[in-house]
Amino acid sequence: MTYPHTDPDFLDALDDAYGAAPAPEPREDTSEPLRGTFQVTVDAARLDAGKGYEGADRFSLGLKVTGPTHRGRYLWRNHNLRPDGVEWLKRDLHTLGLADVKPSQLYDPATRERFIGRGVNVKADVNAKGYQVVYLNSLIAAAPAPGAVDERNPPPDDNIF
Repeated sequence: MTYPHTDPDFLDALDDAYGAAPAPEPREDTSEPLRGTFQVTVDAARLDAGKGYEGADRFSLGLKVTGPTHRGRYLWRNHNLRPDGVEWLKRDLHTLGLADVKPSQLYDPATRERFIGRGVNVKADVNAKGYQVVYLNSLIAAAPAPGAVDERNPPPDDNIF
C-alpha cells in the first residue's frame, strides 16, 4: 500500500498547490495582551486534569472576540477547581446563565457543551505580574438550543429563484 505522503507525484502536486495558494493577509500584532472591554463568544469549554494551580483540575473557557475591536483574537478564562476558588466560578456560571451547573458537573462533556455559543461582555486587563486577566461582565445572548434556528443569524434561503 502506498501512502500519499510517500508518493512523489502526490508530493509534487502538493508543492504546486502550495505555490499557487494566495499569500496570507498581514495579521494584527497579537504579541501584546488585550486591554479593554469586548464582546466575545464562548468557543471552547474544557477541563484539564491536574493543569491548574498546585495540581488542581482547571476549567477553561475559550473566548473568541467578536467586537468591537480585535475581532478574531482569543482570550481564556480559567478556573482552578479548588474550594478556595468556587466563588469566582459561581459568579461566572451565574453571568453565563448557567446557575444550575455545579462544579462536579463540569466533568461531563455534555455539560461543557452548554457553554458553547454564549455571547458575553468581558473586561480584559493585565495584572501586576504581567498576566492577562479576563472578567465576565454580562451575558449578551444564550446559545441557541441544538437544532434551533437563531433569528439573528438565520440559515441561507436556498430557494432564491
